[in-house]
Amino acid sequence: MDVSNVNAYGQTAYELKANGYEAKAEAAEKKDETAATAAAADEAAADEDKAAVYESSSSGKTKTYKTDHETINRLKQDLEYRQAQLKSLVLDMLKKQGKTAQDAIGGVPFEIDAMTQEEAQAAIAEDGFWGVEQTSQRLVDFAKALTGGDPALVEKMRDAIKKGFGQAEEAWGGKMPGITQDTYDATMKKLDEWAAEGQAASTQTSEDE
Repeated sequence: MDVSNVNAYGQTAYELKANGYEAKAEAAEKKDETAATAAAADEAAADEDKAAVYESSSSGKTKTYKTDHETINRLKQDLEYRQAQLKSLVLDMLKKQGKTAQDAIGGVPFEIDAMTQEEAQAAIAEDGFWGVEQTSQRLVDFAKALTGGDPALVEKMRDAIKKGFGQAEEAWGGKMPGITQDTYDATMKKLDEWAAEGQAASTQTSEDE
């Protein structure tokens, strides 16, 4: 996945930011953030496309971790669908007012109707698709699918996700809304939990042997 393509839907965020509607801009921005992170994780884990294998030094047994392509494809397809849905919501709103995306980017005033506002707020709510919980969980699910769940690669995935958030901020053109930092913090916490689970499993295996 080419990171340069991450902003394919980026204009939606800028359309809304230009008019100062932060809540909706946050929702639009979330798609760039997730796509950028997925792109960075995909790039960082490219060499994990084949099964990742390590050997237990004590038992000599081999445990194989395989990339979960089915889950990766499902996550990507769901993300693409949601991106298109969000873009359509905004463009339909503008069309009803006789305006285009370029008008909005150029600073032409437009109104946020109640339905669009409600859908945007629902999207970034605690239990919304672009909310902190669902977005952070998708990032970790994507990382696990790429690595086959190998806990030895948690730090590699952490670095890729950090890179993705940095790319998203650069594309945004400055400090992003607070929901982005909350999502980052939640993602790091979930990665910590994944690493801890791997350490616990390794300790248990050693004790059993």
